[in-house]
Amino acid sequence: MKNHASAYLDFVKAGVDLIRQGRQLPLGGATAVRANGKGPKVVILSPHPDDECVMAALPLRLQEELGCEIVNYAVTLGSNAARKDGRLAELRDACAILGFRNVVPNGGRAFDNVNPKSRSADPAEWQKKVEETAAFLLAERPALVTFPHDDDFNSTHIGVHHLGMDALKLASQRDPSFKTSILETEFWHAMNGPNLLVGVSSEQEALIVAALAAHTGEVERNPYHLLHPGRMMDNVMRGSEVVGGQGGAAVSFDFAMIYRLSRWSTGALQAPWEDGRTFAPGQSLKEILG
Repeated sequence: MKNHASAYLDFVKAGVDLIRQGRQLPLGGATAVRANGKGPKVVILSPHPDDECVMAALPLRLQEELGCEIVNYAVTLGSNAARKDGRLAELRDACAILGFRNVVPNGGRAFDNVNPKSRSADPAEWQKKVEETAAFLLAERPALVTFPHDDDFNSTHIGVHHLGMDALKLASQRDPSFKTSILETEFWHAMNGPNLLVGVSSEQEALIVAALAAHTGEVERNPYHLLHPGRMMDNVMRGSEVVGGQGGAAVSFDFAMIYRLSRWSTGALQAPWEDGRTFAPGQSLKEILG
C-alpha cells in the first residue's frame, strides 16, 4: 500500500504530465466559434494583445448569457516593433474565436508608451490618447468598461488603468449624463478590495484557452495558455475568502475570475454593494450591469 506522500506524488506528476500533453495541442488556426451579441456593450481596454483573453471571463459570460456586444479596444500592440503586425493578426484571430469586435486606435496603429512615466513626462501626448479614448467611449456608450487595477505591476497595465480613468473623467466633462460600470481586473498583482468573483464553466474556460492559443508568437516562447486553468482555480481558492469573507466556505465551482466592480456616474465612482458578491456559472448576471 502506498503511503500518503507517494499517493500525492502521483497526483502532482499527473498534473505535470497533463500540461506536457497540452504542448502537443494545436496553436492558432481556430475558426470563429460564436457571433457577438447585439445587446448592451462591454468595452475591454486591453493593455496588450492576449489581455482581451486574460480579462475575458465576465465579458464572455455577458455575451453568452445576456447577449452583450463585447468590444476590445487594443490600447497597444506591445513594445516590440517587429512583432506588431504579427500580434495584430493573432489578436484578430483570438477575437474571432471569442466573438469580440476588435478596435485598434490611432489609425489602426494603437498607442505606444502607455505607462505612468509617459503620462507625467509628456502630458500633451498623453492627452491625445485620453481624448481619442474618451471620444470612443462617448460614441459606444458601453454599459461596462473593464481595465486593470492601478497596482497591477506591469507598467502598461497600470498605464491603461490611468488612461481609462482619465478618459472616463473627460467623457463625463463633455457629457455629464455619461454613466457606466467599471470592472477592474488583476493579472500580475492581486488587487486590494475586490468585490466580485465570477465563475465560468469548463466550456467557457476552454474557449478562453483556445483564444489564448491563437497568440502563437507569445505562447510558443511561454505556453502560459496551458497554465490559465490553474490560475482560474487559484482564483476560486483566493476569491472564496478575499471576496466572500475571511474564513468563508469555498465556492463549489472550478474556475473563476476576481474583479472589482464600481459604478461611474456624474464623474465619480460609487460602490455597487457593501459586501463582495459571487456569481456561479449559470447564475443571472443582470445585477452586475445594474
